[in-house]
Amino acid sequence: MSFIRLQVRRDTTANWTSANPILASGEHGYETDSGKFKIGDGVTAWASLGYFVVGGGGGGGGSAAWGTITGSIASQTDLSSALNAKLDASAASAFALTVMDDADASAMRTTLGLVIGTNVQAQDAELSALSGLVSAADQLPYFTGAGSAALTTLSAYGRTLIDDASASAARTTLGLVIGTDVQAYDAELAAIAGLTSAADRLPYFTGAGTAALATFTAAGRALLDDADAAAQRTTLGLVIGTNVQAYDAELAAIAGLTSAADRLPYFTGSGTAALATFTSFGRSLVDDADAAAGRTTLGLVIGTDVQAYDADTLKSDVSANLTAGFSSTQYNTYGTAGVVSSGTVTPAFANGNEHKYTNNGAHTLAPPTVTAGRATSLTVEITNGASAGAITTSGFTKVSGDSFTTTNGHEFKCFIHVGDTGSLLNVVAMQ
Repeated sequence: MSFIRLQVRRDTTANWTSANPILASGEHGYETDSGKFKIGDGVTAWASLGYFVVGGGGGGGGSAAWGTITGSIASQTDLSSALNAKLDASAASAFALTVMDDADASAMRTTLGLVIGTNVQAQDAELSALSGLVSAADQLPYFTGAGSAALTTLSAYGRTLIDDASASAARTTLGLVIGTDVQAYDAELAAIAGLTSAADRLPYFTGAGTAALATFTAAGRALLDDADAAAQRTTLGLVIGTNVQAYDAELAAIAGLTSAADRLPYFTGSGTAALATFTSFGRSLVDDADAAAGRTTLGLVIGTDVQAYDADTLKSDVSANLTAGFSSTQYNTYGTAGVVSSGTVTPAFANGNEHKYTNNGAHTLAPPTVTAGRATSLTVEITNGASAGAITTSGFTKVSGDSFTTTNGHEFKCFIHVGDTGSLLNVVAMQ
């Protein structure tokens, strides 16, 4: 014959005590470590329930607790039979059994699809207050206190206000468009509005957002009613060029100096001046009648103290034949203290025609930039250091000669010429 197996809620004694659930009326709770069980009444928490006991027999008249139950409930044939006899198999569905074997109320709520905060709304005093109201047309619920609510009338106009999409739209509905219907708040206007007007008084600002009243005399009014600045200067007796000197930055700069003995004012820039020492020798120079006298004072008499002009002096814009050689200083400020370990070296003829540096890392050598219609030639000496890297070239029209190496101590002379037809690099290894 068919039968239904009932699985009783079960857990350890410690877990039952910690959870302290309220068992439904008739619901069993089994302690797996003590072998005891309790039957709920739907009201009393686990910790306050007594363990299940049966009445004593044999004339004892007392009550005796069941013995220790070991194993599963199903293995207790007498208990299993008694429970099966009490259970109406036709009334308990498979789903009901899944609910009955849940370990606690939280698990049962999950089985029933009643998880608080997910499936159902948690108890809330404000929501309860709202649910206690009786809705009606044109009524709006609002809170009157903690956990209490009431209804107020929501007119058609009120609805047109609260359905506005923004504060700007709400101001339009209220007829309070800032700058059209009402003046935008301004701290300065508020400060003036706070004053008390009186005869011959003029409002003025004493600070940011603060104002006061000043006396407005007849003379003051005569000045303010002038049509322009020129008329005002006439009223004040300050006509420029007649009553006062026109402003001049240079004069103002000199006026700002403090005079002292043997000092001469001079300009240090546009509209700026300072004082220089004006020695007796300086005075003897500036009082000379002409340049010849000035050269005599300076000890620079031409042909006596200094060399007169000589046409044989070499000029940059005149062809000439040099009859003697010359030497130049090598430019050596590339990288860090003349050591290049990365980047691009671009010699500039403005630094002279002789250059040198130490190769201490991979880098690029590029030609100098020359203005169209001009040409330049220069030499770059490169010495490989202990960490010499590969030297690549970039931008040259043609590269000839030997190849660069990375061997420590190797030296190379690089002859560079740049002109309108392009740039040439000729590398000569010196070892």
